[in-house]
Amino acid sequence: MARSGEVYTLVPPMARVHNIVIGRTWVDASGPLKLNCPATGVQCVLEFTPCGWFSYGRHEFSGFVTDAGVLRRHTRIMPCSYTIFS
Repeated sequence: MARSGEVYTLVPPMARVHNIVIGRTWVDASGPLKLNCPATGVQCVLEFTPCGWFSYGRHEFSGFVTDAGVLRRHTRIMPCSYTIFS
């Protein structure tokens, strides 16, 4: 963040591309996403659910936010959606 001088590190989840040869191409992100600020000790970990058969579990994640080791907020599995602009 430019104003506060905080530096964040990001470890993105693994991404898979499906239907490259035939069908509609789509990307599935699964696994942990880790966002960390070493200066303040704030950490966010989100676990993305891999997509199953017939889109079961797609766009779902769970995770938590900690502030210097103290749990501040825990999220349950929630649907999220996004738009990809071509």
